[in-house]
Amino acid sequence: IQQRKKIADAKLAKDFEAVLKEFQKAQRLSAERETAYSPFAAQANVPSRQEVVLLDNEIAFNEAIIEEREQGIHEIQQQIGEVNEIFKDLAVLVHEQGTMIDDIGSHIDNAHAATSQGRQQLAKAAKTQKSNSSLTCLLLVIFGIVLLIVIVVLAA
Repeated sequence: IQQRKKIADAKLAKDFEAVLKEFQKAQRLSAERETAYSPFAAQANVPSRQEVVLLDNEIAFNEAIIEEREQGIHEIQQQIGEVNEIFKDLAVLVHEQGTMIDDIGSHIDNAHAATSQGRQQLAKAAKTQKSNSSLTCLLLVIFGIVLLIVIVVLAA
């Protein structure tokens, strides 16, 4: 689980770095274009209508790109939040399963102890039963001898 988390975190970091690099590239491009237009604007004190329209279109285009990238960054932030929630849920599940495994382990230990105790009691019961059986046979033999003696005495 730790390995999967590390892999997922590394992937997220790599994706974030890629988006950040694209954003920085767009910033540099914007700065370069801005500096490229500054000398041009200084040379031409009064820009023509066509130049104003072109600049407005380019500004609108750049704003659209910036907005699209901001949406992309926002989506990445949402996905990172979702991944964070998934990891939290996974941690809760792992913790619950760990508790269940501990409970199963204790039940196995208890069952083993009860089985050992039951085996001992069965051995003791078998020994007692064997002893009682031998005692019963001995009593029957003694009773038979006494009965035989009584019959012999009465017959005589």
